[in-house]
Amino acid sequence: MTTTRSPRSSRAVVLLLGLLIILAPALLTFVLVSTQLHGNVLDYVPYSADEIYNWRQIETFKAVGFNGGYYAHHELPATFTFTRFAAWGPFFPILIGTLGRIFGWALNSAPIYNMVILGTALLILMLLTKPDRRRLLWLLAVISTYWAMLFFVPINMQESLNQGFAIVLAGLFYHLLTNRTSPMRGLKLAIFLLLIVAALVRVSWSFLLLPLFLLAGDLQSGRRVALRIIGALVLIAFMLWLSRGLAAPYPHVLNNILGILRGSLGEGLIVLWGYVATNLRLLLFGGDGITSLQLLLHYQLIALVIISGFLILRQRRGKRLNLTVIADQQGDALVHVLNLVPIFFFVQIYFVGYWIHYRHLAMHLLFSLILLVLFNRQRLLLPLVVSNLLFVGVFFGNYQADIPKTEAFHADMAKLQRFQQVTASVITYDPQADPWCNTALAYNTWDQRFLMLPPEIGYSVILIWDLQQLPPRSKYIVSDPTMESHLTTLHLQKLASVDDLIIYRNLDAGCP
Repeated sequence: MTTTRSPRSSRAVVLLLGLLIILAPALLTFVLVSTQLHGNVLDYVPYSADEIYNWRQIETFKAVGFNGGYYAHHELPATFTFTRFAAWGPFFPILIGTLGRIFGWALNSAPIYNMVILGTALLILMLLTKPDRRRLLWLLAVISTYWAMLFFVPINMQESLNQGFAIVLAGLFYHLLTNRTSPMRGLKLAIFLLLIVAALVRVSWSFLLLPLFLLAGDLQSGRRVALRIIGALVLIAFMLWLSRGLAAPYPHVLNNILGILRGSLGEGLIVLWGYVATNLRLLLFGGDGITSLQLLLHYQLIALVIISGFLILRQRRGKRLNLTVIADQQGDALVHVLNLVPIFFFVQIYFVGYWIHYRHLAMHLLFSLILLVLFNRQRLLLPLVVSNLLFVGVFFGNYQADIPKTEAFHADMAKLQRFQQVTASVITYDPQADPWCNTALAYNTWDQRFLMLPPEIGYSVILIWDLQQLPPRSKYIVSDPTMESHLTTLHLQKLASVDDLIIYRNLDAGCP
């Protein structure tokens, strides 16, 4: 005698799986922080450099919008002067700061926002695609073993927002690919607008404009296809230009190379080639802080590109590739190639190391993994999920040692409050003054105490003293012991001291 599951029972299983998927990032994060870092997610206080800088910029936008002080390295603001935000651009602080005005923004808010963003993105994905039980199980497996997601949920970085974009965009592209014969104009517009918003947060999302423009229309006319490709490339170039204008300069290797190129094309190309060759070696073979977990993600991405390329080549008719046949039969494989190849080469020019490139690669790989689930590519998903499980021990080690930091969940709140009380009495915000008069400058100091500056005050940083223009433009200078020797030639008025920090007024700033 055989039994069949009732429709009501099947529906209940699907609903329970869906709920578990939505909650998985939050549940796993609570468990990981508790077991690996011996802390509570709700005790989080931003600790590392990027976390502190992100939190401060969000706090400033929440308080005064675009009217706060500057966030910049070496007091070099963005080319577009209306924005006073740092090297990651203004749109992450704008988005989260706007939510902060509505729902609040506290020291421990980032993990909560990240959990809600990812859960909401997964809910939208399921509403868009209505996956069956098999797809839900694979989606749960991917989400629960995607270490590059779980790393960043409990801390204040852009990654959960970008991975939320990846999840929703995968659902929208799935609809585009499965309705190519009659794609809805509203669907194409929705993908386009979401890509533009996402690219304003992180510019590499603009690379998906190419598959959007390519697949959103008829592929029979070579002329129209060429025009759409050119249009996508022009728009990508514009977004790259716009992102540089909106972001304050950061003195890393790429900007140094661009400076050399402006002076000498030949010398600049030689330096650039050496830089790219070094980054390619790191991506393929590791070294210089590249962990085995990062290498795993590199190889997963490369393997997915190779297999997708093979699937595309199988659609050849004679000696030629037919775009229409490829789009109809292996459209998802084409999207994988157009998604992953550009980002792989982009990070070689941008930066490889210190988990920076990993963050960029991870969001694009997640987009492709979600597409694999939606297109029932179990043969590809199985080795990816299994390889992640084989590296779970490495993940635990990196989770404890690299990101997030244990100290973020065991902050010395008394120390932070002492700094807050002192700065509130000596650092004042003047909405009528020059923005530099609402800015504090520190030398290579990434200290949790800087979270407690008055919310309207910008926070700029000197990384290398020789690159800093003198005299500084910021009204306030917060000095730790490593900075004191550099201050002897400046005209300063001591305002207060708290623990090992001294707060000065910079008399050369010309501020009231």
